[in-house]
Amino acid sequence: MSFKSGFQAKLILVGEPLVGKTSIRQRYMGAGFRGSYLTTIGSDFASKSVKLGDTIIHLQIWDLAGHDMFKSMRPLFYKGTQVVLLVFDTTDRASFEKTQDWLKECFEIAGETIRTVALIGNKIDLEEFRVIGREEGIEATKRIQKKYGVPSFYIETSALTGENIELLFNKVSLTLIPESILPKIFEKDPSLKDLYESDEKGTKIVESPDSEIPQETLHLFDQNINQAIMFISMRLDETEKNLEKVQKEIKKLNKSYLTLSKQLEDLFAVIRKMDVGNREKIPKLKLNEEDLSFLEE
Repeated sequence: MSFKSGFQAKLILVGEPLVGKTSIRQRYMGAGFRGSYLTTIGSDFASKSVKLGDTIIHLQIWDLAGHDMFKSMRPLFYKGTQVVLLVFDTTDRASFEKTQDWLKECFEIAGETIRTVALIGNKIDLEEFRVIGREEGIEATKRIQKKYGVPSFYIETSALTGENIELLFNKVSLTLIPESILPKIFEKDPSLKDLYESDEKGTKIVESPDSEIPQETLHLFDQNINQAIMFISMRLDETEKNLEKVQKEIKKLNKSYLTLSKQLEDLFAVIRKMDVGNREKIPKLKLNEEDLSFLEE
């Protein structure tokens, strides 16, 4: 495989809801920051080519929803992952503590292909609300390297201002390039060597194997798309059928209530005729279709 002509790498953005995964991707792709949060439906996909020296890396970025309701669907998107972009909110300790659960899920499904983990502390523009310091993030990254044995680094970003977003993806791209090719890249752009070796933004990147990515791994992403589409289509069909059943049951229930209403109305009418003296004490009941309209909502 020629690295001059480029190669593909699959990245997944994971983390708790509302930590800024989608905003990071949009900022990097040039869509800019959006003030309102839109829930990701299962997964979103984007691609971008990065040129470092003569090497072109085609990044396939999968943005996975963090909500529990999508947990059963996420394994379809993990397969073939080479880079885990694990995001937490520096103003939310719970999102930081949950990063261990996300890593466990990622490595259980795609551990054989994962080559790099980037731990990302987002929302540093909210410095006055920060609860996770830089040193705590760096220490967490060291634990990741020790536990999973893959190149890892820590970086802090702001999807709002764009701070360190480009740097993040350049640093990730460098970890995917074999050691034998890096000197040529650094010769053309010495700043990339500083980026690769720098501890300023996190932990030093450990050496990665000087080997090419298996071709079969690079094609997994196409298979994942087809599997995901099939899975989502099946779930949508199933949901549609269930909704039809629920609507039928509601109609039946509505008819039953209307029938009961008519029977009670007739019963009270008979009672009033039989007991004229207590007529005023007998409740007047009249239910109609308008009263039961809420059943159709």
